[in-house]
Amino acid sequence: MSGKKYWLRSGFFTMMHRGVNFILGFLGFMLLVRLFSPAEFGVWVLFISIISIIDMGRNGFLQNGLIKFLVNQNLAEEKKIQTAALILNAA
Repeated sequence: MSGKKYWLRSGFFTMMHRGVNFILGFLGFMLLVRLFSPAEFGVWVLFISIISIIDMGRNGFLQNGLIKFLVNQNLAEEKKIQTAALILNAA
């Protein structure tokens, strides 16, 4: 019974999180549409699109490398790999 309760609670919080993200995203979009001219809004959309693509590439680069090299390593090597991933992420 405890497992079922866990999944129900987890599902509830996940759906609440997605709903809040949707509402805040919609409100942000409405605010941007009202504040910016169509040309300024187009520039903003291009900026956000380019930054999102770069961030996805960076995130994939770090996650794939971290998982690939972290598997089956001893504790000393794990610390070095995690430090390298942290430095790359910060850079």
